[in-house]
Amino acid sequence: MITTRATTQISRRLLHTSSVQYGFMDWFSMKKDQQKKKEKAEDTSKVIERAEKGEVQVTKVEKIEFIGKKKDPADLRPISERLQGFSIKPWLSKSKVTTADEFKNIILSNYTKFTKKTTDDLSQVDLKNLNLRFDITKAVQAESGYLIPDYVLTKANDGSVLQQYFEQKILTGDYLITNPEHLDIEDFEYSSPNISVKMNVTTKERKSKYKKLLKEAKAAQEAKAAELMKGVGA
Repeated sequence: MITTRATTQISRRLLHTSSVQYGFMDWFSMKKDQQKKKEKAEDTSKVIERAEKGEVQVTKVEKIEFIGKKKDPADLRPISERLQGFSIKPWLSKSKVTTADEFKNIILSNYTKFTKKTTDDLSQVDLKNLNLRFDITKAVQAESGYLIPDYVLTKANDGSVLQQYFEQKILTGDYLITNPEHLDIEDFEYSSPNISVKMNVTTKERKSKYKKLLKEAKAAQEAKAAELMKGVGA
């Protein structure tokens, strides 16, 4: 008995690599790139000084990427359930200062808190350190109940700049004109019968009311779905 075996040949394609070959003209472009001087990082204090004088121009804008999770179209849960555990805690005081002396005392007390130094002169409240300036300004905003714009923060080398902004913008009423949401109208008396002012609702009350409305809407939706299912079954 004679047996035969079939033979198969498998061809393999080999991958070959070689180094990058440069031409004659590439040498000139490489030489040109080497001659370019790299810009050195400028000292922070000089940048701030030029910014205060208005000499800084923005030439490059970086794109901000937001990290998060896109909503799944199949996710039919109400937004309150999807955002469970997420909350924004208000940090500005609801009781706002009304006098220049109160605002001054807030600046001085926070300067002592962060530096362990005491002074009664706002010009001696040294805020040239950017980290210290940020910490103190944030604390002053939280305790006073008023926001301080970035352009004021940029030039606030000492406490007198913050005090000057409070006296010229907030006490004069300019701040309330540009930020009417900070105007408390509950203390005013109105003689006209067609004016009614609703009392301010706290964050806790808003959350409680919101949850109640969602619960009622969900119950109504389930009842409607059950009613439709009965109609289909009949």
